[in-house]
Amino acid sequence: MTDNRLVIQSQNSFKLAIKGSILAPLVYYAYVTFQRLIKKLKGLSDSRKNMAAINTMSSKRQMVLISEQHRAWLCRSNVIDDLPGIDICVVTHNSAELLDSYINSLLAQDYPCNKISIYFVDNNSFDQTIEKLELFQREFQSQFRAFNIYQKSSQIIGGGLDFAIRQGQSDYMLISSIDIIYHKDAIIKVVAMALSDDEQVATWELRQKPYEISKYYDPVTLETSYSSHTCVLMRRAVYNNVGGYEPKLLICGDNIELSYRFRRAGYILKYVPSAIVQLNLDKKTSEDNYLSLSNSLLSNAYIRLCYGDWYDKLLIFPLQLTALIRGAGFKGSRRLIIKNLMQLIKNFLTFFEIEKNNNDIFFPFRGKDFELDREGDCYECRELDSNNLPLVSIVTRTYKGRQFWLKECIASVLNQTYPNIQHVIVEDGGDDMLPLVEEVKQAYNGAQNITYKSLTKLGRSRAGNEGLLISKGQWVMFLDDDDLLMPDHVEVLVNELQNNEEIDAAYTLAWDVVTVMKNSQNVIAYTEMSYETPDKYFQNFSLDVLLYQNYIPIQAILFKKALYDEYGGFDEEVEYLEDWLLWTKYAINHRFKFVKKTTSLFRTPYVKSELIRRKIKLDSVYNVVMSKQHEILSQYQH
Repeated sequence: MTDNRLVIQSQNSFKLAIKGSILAPLVYYAYVTFQRLIKKLKGLSDSRKNMAAINTMSSKRQMVLISEQHRAWLCRSNVIDDLPGIDICVVTHNSAELLDSYINSLLAQDYPCNKISIYFVDNNSFDQTIEKLELFQREFQSQFRAFNIYQKSSQIIGGGLDFAIRQGQSDYMLISSIDIIYHKDAIIKVVAMALSDDEQVATWELRQKPYEISKYYDPVTLETSYSSHTCVLMRRAVYNNVGGYEPKLLICGDNIELSYRFRRAGYILKYVPSAIVQLNLDKKTSEDNYLSLSNSLLSNAYIRLCYGDWYDKLLIFPLQLTALIRGAGFKGSRRLIIKNLMQLIKNFLTFFEIEKNNNDIFFPFRGKDFELDREGDCYECRELDSNNLPLVSIVTRTYKGRQFWLKECIASVLNQTYPNIQHVIVEDGGDDMLPLVEEVKQAYNGAQNITYKSLTKLGRSRAGNEGLLISKGQWVMFLDDDDLLMPDHVEVLVNELQNNEEIDAAYTLAWDVVTVMKNSQNVIAYTEMSYETPDKYFQNFSLDVLLYQNYIPIQAILFKKALYDEYGGFDEEVEYLEDWLLWTKYAINHRFKFVKKTTSLFRTPYVKSELIRRKIKLDSVYNVVMSKQHEILSQYQH
């Protein structure tokens, strides 16, 4: 027995003693209470309205699958007859080395250049930026609707962008950094969503590769609390309505302040994960990174003064002082923080506003940051081979009365950025879900490849095996009907399997979303109380650990269908923890890979009595599963 296995066994000794004991409910109750107290203490620097902000977005999930806007976007994202003119607004500063790749990627767009007006505003460049811009202007002006160059000194990027925006007249403006390269279909995809959405939506943010902004956005509605302005499409009328960029805010704050101002005015912001721009990382300067680090804390303070409640405002100076004590990780950081403190005191009354937000609009603050962090900002998502995109089958088990959950589940699959998916829906005990499945097939005009099968009541494990049997994909995964996938979930996992031929399965991190269910007069709703990732998930794959602890959520893993062909599916004698046995069987002679990126979510109940009942139910089969684990090990280990 290896050292790892001995460690896990010793850690589980107390838990094994509790399982089945009459003291188990009391112990579990005390443990849950203690854990929630610790979470509250850790979150003292967070806004009390953070989860309200998330629930404002999640409360709209039920409407997405049946909305005309969502259908229109998915069914015509690359086929639009009457494309509008758009203005592209860019600020340059010593950007000569970036211009070739930027302009060339624009010229290679599917979006017709004769509908694009470009507005470059240069901020005191002393390299060859202006000369190169003028060269490009002479060479390519005839291909674009307009190609304009301005020289204007501005202490903030927002000031230069505001000047560029006001030179144009198009209904839509694409705000863009110069250090990006557009994917061929990036602009047409983001414009497709804009044309499909109603006038309440103000902005549409494009996804960055190879490193994605690590903020939360809703996996079903695609709404977000704030937009990065590395590349974002805006509605001109909305921009003019709210007044444009705040001239007193520096980099790392102007985009968030404008985003919050949009939302305070009642508008919605969206994220478009299928519209992609590539960051030109080789040309990132240390000056850019220094400015980003130096201004983020001060901007957070200013935005708390504008949009936070009294509790958020009270935390401003404690956060600044904490940063002063700890430093910011680079030379001269404390001196810079002191300078920021002086600026904050000087401008305190300028930014301070008595809370005047609408009751249903909430602005997240998490310490010196803003939104919930999505693990994976350092994960490099490489490009997929567009000529080699094998079919992926997603198996969802459901049963009578689960239409509410299944609607959101299907919507999260529809939102996947990976294009070649078969969604296998197996209903255990009837065909109540068939009308919903048929409605989706008809509404999305073939945009989703759905295979449906109804069964007599045979149990979860048998339903899962039926799903595996009819799956046609080279790779397969499970998605329970109340779980959700982030849009890049399949893309990330296919990326790993395509680029690592020696592995047979890959899995990512997942959020455990503690949820309160409400059922009033047959109307189902829920409130999400917290998003957490259990510590046990943050470890590289180990069979020794897996034998004693299930640390791979069922929806987090994508595996080769060949594993099912060789070893079979779920043990149909087991109805709970069945996925744990399956992963063990597949992993004994094959390699799994852990990917440190959050790409899905699953739910646990908030009400303690429900949580304890669930825990005791799992405990009741634990010894049976452990026994079967050892049988699997002896049967399959080479």
